[in-house]
Amino acid sequence: GIAMEIQEILAQCQSDNNEVRKGAERQVKQLRQQDPIAFIWKVVEILGSEGAPANLRLLAAILFKNTIIATEEPFKSLWISLPTEAKGQIKNTVLATLASSEKNVRKSAAQAVSAIASIEIPRKEWPQIIDALSKNALNQNPDFKLASIETLDYICEELETKFLEIPEVDQILSALVSNLVPDVTNADIKLSAIKALLHTIRFCEKNFKVDGERKALIDHIIQTCAFDNSEVRMKAAQCIVEIVREFYDYLSPHIEDIGKVTFHLIKMDNEEVGLSAIEVWCSICDEEISRQASSSPDRPNRAYIRLAYQGLLQILLESLPKKEDSEMEDWNLSVASGCCLNLVSQIMGEEITNVVVQFTAGNITNESWKQRDAAILALGSILEGPPKHVMNPLISSAMGSIVKMLNDQHPIVRETTAWALARICDLNSEVLLNPQTIGLLIQQLKMNLKDEPKIANQVCFAFHNMAESLSPQEGQNSNVISPHFGGILEELWVTAFRDDAFSEGVNLSHGAFAAMTSLIQHSCPDVVQFLAHTLSQLLEQMKQSLQPNYPRATKADEFQTYFCAALQPTFIKMAGKIDKNNAAAIMDIIIETFKRRNGVYDEAILAISGLSTAIGSEFLPFMNAFGPYLVYALKATDDSSLCRVAVGCLGDLSRALEAEMSPFLPEVMPQLMTILKNPDLDRNVKLFILTLLGDLAIATNIAFKPYLKEVLEMLQSACHLSLTKPDEDDEDMETYLCGLKDCLIESYTGIIFGVKDSNDSTELDPYIMNIFKYLEMVSDQTHTPTNDFLGSIAGLIGDIADLYKGRVKNLLVSPFVNSVINRLNVSNKRADRDAANYCSQTVQKAIASAQNQAILSYLDKLKTKFQ
Repeated sequence: GIAMEIQEILAQCQSDNNEVRKGAERQVKQLRQQDPIAFIWKVVEILGSEGAPANLRLLAAILFKNTIIATEEPFKSLWISLPTEAKGQIKNTVLATLASSEKNVRKSAAQAVSAIASIEIPRKEWPQIIDALSKNALNQNPDFKLASIETLDYICEELETKFLEIPEVDQILSALVSNLVPDVTNADIKLSAIKALLHTIRFCEKNFKVDGERKALIDHIIQTCAFDNSEVRMKAAQCIVEIVREFYDYLSPHIEDIGKVTFHLIKMDNEEVGLSAIEVWCSICDEEISRQASSSPDRPNRAYIRLAYQGLLQILLESLPKKEDSEMEDWNLSVASGCCLNLVSQIMGEEITNVVVQFTAGNITNESWKQRDAAILALGSILEGPPKHVMNPLISSAMGSIVKMLNDQHPIVRETTAWALARICDLNSEVLLNPQTIGLLIQQLKMNLKDEPKIANQVCFAFHNMAESLSPQEGQNSNVISPHFGGILEELWVTAFRDDAFSEGVNLSHGAFAAMTSLIQHSCPDVVQFLAHTLSQLLEQMKQSLQPNYPRATKADEFQTYFCAALQPTFIKMAGKIDKNNAAAIMDIIIETFKRRNGVYDEAILAISGLSTAIGSEFLPFMNAFGPYLVYALKATDDSSLCRVAVGCLGDLSRALEAEMSPFLPEVMPQLMTILKNPDLDRNVKLFILTLLGDLAIATNIAFKPYLKEVLEMLQSACHLSLTKPDEDDEDMETYLCGLKDCLIESYTGIIFGVKDSNDSTELDPYIMNIFKYLEMVSDQTHTPTNDFLGSIAGLIGDIADLYKGRVKNLLVSPFVNSVINRLNVSNKRADRDAANYCSQTVQKAIASAQNQAILSYLDKLKTKFQ
């Protein structure tokens, strides 16, 4: 029959012959597409057939599941559209397969039942399934019991919490806990039950509110942490992690018991189980750090870490040396303990300092490399916790000893030391302001760039952080890095091209170029002479990367991205010092890479942005060659990063070219409006575009007029969107709407400037009243505007007053205008008071202008009357 025919096709889908397999897969796709209902009947028949080969039954279950949960046509709503009787027959067949003699078939049947349940339970269409599976989970047949527990596991993993009723959750819990009692010794059943419980915990809010139920559940999990199967113990520890994340507030009576069992697992169990136990404390730390930061009365900090602190700190310090010489994995008990120590330090602050510093001092010269490594790891892990006035003097006095550890005989100790120094460069950079300290450090770090790739990579990270942390203030001509700048750059350049740069699982070329880029970006004016040499090196390498005999030909594209990333800050730092010939050579090479790749890449667009910023209006001759690639990047809406970079580049070009940007508006404006109108595109890209529209309006003034009406309509609809109230738990939407408000103010400000320069406000006039209404709404206290935002509003009101003068007097006398000015006037920040002052003065001038106009008009009337 037809089922036999499809059975043969499924068998061919698993053929070793590539052509046979591909042909069979096409046939399956065709049959599924032509008649989906007939198709699911066929695959269910094969799934339920004990005579069919197990591998075909597994494939049939996957095809059934994927067909009924598919969201595209013609499969969308397929299951819902089936007659009730047909659904009943299919359910019976799939449920019966849970009793199959084949273990893998039972597992596949469990996934098929779960797929049906994920559709029907939310629609209240299969009320008996939870009851049936919960009862079957107590069945004496171990295979049937196991399949039923696994089905409950899959169902709970897929469903949202709102779709299970409290009695159903109670039934599931009861069934699972019954399989966790000490009498159950079958490891497969115990493992299946604890896995299912892991996915059920989030449904148990009611149970956690009842002391007895909560205690019973936690006790069973803690008991299971002692079972003689390590995977079961690991899953039991993960259940405690889940409880912490879901029900932190209910843990006070149980924290001591949780401490005892997790400390034992960390200390005595194997690494996998120990890692899950450490995760329990990391999760508690995450929750308490979040609660400390929010200070919300609804989310009090229960201070579990403070309660467990002495024992926890001891166990973490004891676990730091637990790493092996040959260990390839980056994640182990030692590293996890360091991460947890970092989080604990953020909660305990200064209190943790003495114990850890004593531990470091006592172990840094230990004969065992593991103890020396632990000493450095401990110190590096707590840098974020204690205040700087406590840590900086300690680090300053220990800096010589720490730097010395970069010469340790063991590579793991050297790697950990380089990592710790990278953190010091990031978090305690004040200690580097001593020229002697930074000189000693840089000299040693440069030597370690020749070390093993993993160590050299951490050194690159240290240089990256050092440059960023010591970034010069505006007007600062030199800093402590300046005397060493050329030497560091030279060593990083050599490091980037090491033969072993891509070994040991690291990308040392990326690390070295990231450090170079950071050094250049945060360099002082007194090192600009080194940048000319770096620029010529980068250009030479870009040229070579286009040659067929390039020594790194397989990674040419990758290196081009590194070169371009470094070019961007180099151009910006060399503003006014790049001649036309160099600029032309740069553009030729970058455009040639576009042609070779048959595409555009982020770093190249960013480099070109930097070049346009550096040479300003002299960039104009390159626009005809570059324009098509920029439009191509704008159209790459499936690559939101490239699209965003292209939008940013347009902003830089508009500032560089100003009015000379006008001829390119017909190419870019339609594409920008298309992106804004597309509801499926990345909304954050749209924020960049709103700001860009203001930039383009300023740059091109009168040339922007043909687009102004459409842009203002778009902004008006964005205003309505920005006033919508997001769901309480939707933080992403809340952040987006705040960003949208900011971008709207920026965009309107740019448009006002552009209109003022064009001396023609006719397109803008009909929208001014609505803009004012919007400003009134978003400045209202109910929206809790920041002073920065109020300053932008005040600036925009002032700009409108300056443009329209007395014509908008009725709008300028609105009470909200005075309210904005008054709120900014009482600020401690000079910028806020300046914004208030500008707004107040321009508004007063505009109102006075209206009054003068009224007087002149009245005098004209009198004059006419008496003539």
